Amino acid sequence: MSVSRLNVLVYTGPGTTVDSVRHCLYTLRRLLSPNYAVTPVSENALLKEPWLPTCALLVFPGGADLGFCSVLNGPGNRRITEYVRRGGRFLGFCAGGYYGSGRCEFEVGDPTSRSSAVASSSGARAAKISVRDGALGLEGEGTALGEISLYYNGGGVFVDAAAHADSVEVLANYVGDIDVDGGDGKAAVVYCKVGQELPFSPDLIPNSRQSIYRRSPRGRVKFLQACLSKLGLEVDETEAMMPSLSSLHLSALNPSEVDEMLHDWEDIIARDDRGEEFIKCENDTFHVEKKDSRWEPTASESAVAGGIVDYTTIVKRVVPHGEAWPDVKETPSFHHNVFYTSLQSYRDMEPAAEEWGNQIMYGEVVTSTNTVLEKEARDRLHSHRNDAGSRTRPRLQRLARAPGCLIMSTVINHPAHLAASRPIVFLQYLAAIATVEAVRSYGPGYNNLDLKIKWPNDVYARDPVITAIPPPTRCGRPSLQPFRIERLIARMLTLLESLYAEFRRDGFSAALEARYYGHWLHTGQKVTLEAEGGVRARVLGVTRDWGMLKAEELDGEGRTTGKVWTLQSDENSFDYWKGLLKRKT
Repeated sequence: MSVSRLNVLVYTGPGTTVDSVRHCLYTLRRLLSPNYAVTPVSENALLKEPWLPTCALLVFPGGADLGFCSVLNGPGNRRITEYVRRGGRFLGFCAGGYYGSGRCEFEVGDPTSRSSAVASSSGARAAKISVRDGALGLEGEGTALGEISLYYNGGGVFVDAAAHADSVEVLANYVGDIDVDGGDGKAAVVYCKVGQELPFSPDLIPNSRQSIYRRSPRGRVKFLQACLSKLGLEVDETEAMMPSLSSLHLSALNPSEVDEMLHDWEDIIARDDRGEEFIKCENDTFHVEKKDSRWEPTASESAVAGGIVDYTTIVKRVVPHGEAWPDVKETPSFHHNVFYTSLQSYRDMEPAAEEWGNQIMYGEVVTSTNTVLEKEARDRLHSHRNDAGSRTRPRLQRLARAPGCLIMSTVINHPAHLAASRPIVFLQYLAAIATVEAVRSYGPGYNNLDLKIKWPNDVYARDPVITAIPPPTRCGRPSLQPFRIERLIARMLTLLESLYAEFRRDGFSAALEARYYGHWLHTGQKVTLEAEGGVRARVLGVTRDWGMLKAEELDGEGRTTGKVWTLQSDENSFDYWKGLLKRKT
């Protein structure tokens, strides 16, 4: 089962600066969307999450490399080294370049260290570099760059880089005098192949942390495009525009319930002097639109910082639909009539499904469906669905940038008094079952799709060739009809509500256990327990009391020793391809 490398991960943990991260994310999204998901990632995610198989590029922006070292020295560095040596790509800007180097010397023997100047940007300037156009495939007429200027604030020089031509390729040199001896050359940007047995696992370290879009000529854009292409990434030559946030359409199966919801929110609605209604929440401010104000612009829509849109300052528009479902002209990528009629139809198949999906909030482009629901919506809003996300949660995934992809969050209000007898950990198992069974029960031929659950709740498909409407397209297999995302969401919600009702009634019963095992990958799988000193074990299943993974120890001959291990999902991660259970640190 192959895994696509579609994630570009930008480190945002200790050592980075807000400006460096913001410019880095903005620039890479402009150049790499829609081919890759450019996603911020914390030090905890690098240490604990299974990001390596799906990461196309790991990026460290500017800041202070000692901060990187404080949290990543040891286990973190070993994971990054393993990633690069196995074919991964590393990109370091400024301090990220220091961090990716074997050795770094900073202001050695200088009692008047300029560290404070670097921190305050008082020493920042435009540094001129000479691009080696031939190394980047830019030597043709009209493509050569020659000399360009980059933002410089305490960057370094790669000493004697030219003397290591067997493993290091200089892509650009500083022009003019520099403060330190660069040895053989004055290398500003270098490209390294880590491990000659892996010719397609390069390591690029440009010495610049500033967004190339802020008051920058075309040359800098072209330079970074060429660098990314040299790394083997698929670059968008058209420089994709960052998406504008769309309106959020609030609707209900029974449209009159929309007005009831707004009435329930009355205590958190504030009104301005024109009578316009706003809801101010922890992360965002929402404007509840009226019919006569729907097409009026808001001042915050143009909120930018250095040419970069700051989505947190933009007032999000909520469009209530209290008389009828949204017209397809308002939401062309999501047909509400298809969703609600499918919801009613699937409820006939699942008698326990009665409420979930009765109210939804839909947006084509939103910041995060999880944030909107978790921090800023009331209990009655059960589902939120969007086509394009500009930000994700720490769990790494592919961002949807076009109609045909499904990103959805659902609120489950699990009573506290059931926490002991119906532990919340089982909800992830129910969600995984619902996802697999929703696809496999969608229509003729879908039951033959090879979908599996990797413990605890990741769903994998072998050779997926399913296509969606919209847009109209042809399915990869003649036996499968293109599906509609509206119907699939309705099927997932009815299945999940039915499964949850059964779970509340009977707990994680033998019947639910059998449904979970019917889809998972691990029956009888032999694994290595990293946290137990490399003990070999065989997976038995999941405990029905607290939902822990159960594995029996094996001796050197593969025979059981009688010892059984139980592992929690929030403390361990499962590397299926290595057969390795690792402790999250």
